[in-house]
Amino acid sequence: MRQFPVILIPPEVQRIALSKPVAPEFNPKLPTLPASASPDPIDTKEALSFTGGLILIVAIVSLVAKELSIMILIVGTIAIVLRVRLQFQTYKKRSQQYQATLQRYLLQLESYSREEVKYQSELAIAHSPSKILGFRQQQFRGFF
Repeated sequence: MRQFPVILIPPEVQRIALSKPVAPEFNPKLPTLPASASPDPIDTKEALSFTGGLILIVAIVSLVAKELSIMILIVGTIAIVLRVRLQFQTYKKRSQQYQATLQRYLLQLESYSREEVKYQSELAIAHSPSKILGFRQQQFRGFF
């Protein structure tokens, strides 16, 4: 006998033989990392851009009126110094806010990790060989 007999298995029986119990759902969203980096005492890019803008404005105005350009230079310099001083004074508060945000993120990440471990254990239980066998037997009983 050179040929084996062909056994046709109905598609529904094949589907039941490969089926698994429904897995529990996992819905928690992964917490997002705080967008901003650790705050700096002074935003140097901002201070330099304001200084460059002030120089440009003073240069343009000085072509028309020298006295007005000197007044703009004095007022602009005072504004830049006050802005830098304000940034320096609020650094401690901004740093504390950033640390609190980072701590909240770490707590959310820890909670997410616990939920994921719990889900993985529930999934392992739901897809254990004995549960799969029982589930398939129940479906076969319903089919036959």
